[in-house]
Amino acid sequence: MNRNRLTKLLAAAMLALTLTSGCGSSEKQTASAPAVGTEQPDARQTAVSMSDVDKINGDLFSFRLTEEGYTVTEFKLDASDMIIPAEFRGVPVTAIGDGAFVNCDRLERVVIPEGVTSIGDSAFYSCDNLVSVLIPSTVQEIGQGAFTKCVNLKSIDIPEGVTEIKLSTFYGCTGMESVTIPDTVTSIGISAFNYCDGLGSVTIPDSVTDIAYRAFWECTITVNAPHDPDYYGYTPDRHVTWVTE
Repeated sequence: MNRNRLTKLLAAAMLALTLTSGCGSSEKQTASAPAVGTEQPDARQTAVSMSDVDKINGDLFSFRLTEEGYTVTEFKLDASDMIIPAEFRGVPVTAIGDGAFVNCDRLERVVIPEGVTSIGDSAFYSCDNLVSVLIPSTVQEIGQGAFTKCVNLKSIDIPEGVTEIKLSTFYGCTGMESVTIPDTVTSIGISAFNYCDGLGSVTIPDSVTDIAYRAFWECTITVNAPHDPDYYGYTPDRHVTWVTE
């Protein structure tokens, strides 16, 4: 990308920020999550000068530096499409923070880069128009309520390496039509798929040993599993058809 194009992108981003309100977490207002550019310098930051791309990403996102890399704490622009950067100031982006994109109600499509290992609690809570999220193979943890009330989210492929579908992870995803659960998952938490009305069926891999109370509450759904419900300590919720394969 040439410098003129980068300059135009930067100008457009800065203009948009002055005209629209952002969404997501307010972490950057706390001492533990300073605004971009206010962190104490260290060798990783000072070794690489801020490029034009970093300047644009700094205007679009708030970041917090940790020992593992940068955590995205907020999306500042009210937009429909978002590609989270793989690095910032030469340091990898490794996490999406708690509530980072909460109530980003214009957001429709999100691409999370390889290298991100965790998605925080309520990260995309109530992103009403979110249709698709590309989650990379590097993600090993998806937080509680991460996609709660994403009512237009159509499908989700949970990557290999995730071991738990936590409390209310997909609660109220009424438009969800399919979910892929990998054979690394061992437990499905309370209310994990509550009110996922569009989810007609789900396949439970043999790795799962525990399914919590009301995991599929108010879902008219067929659950295909290798064992009977008692094996998982689960009593099927109403409207659930259980098929032991």
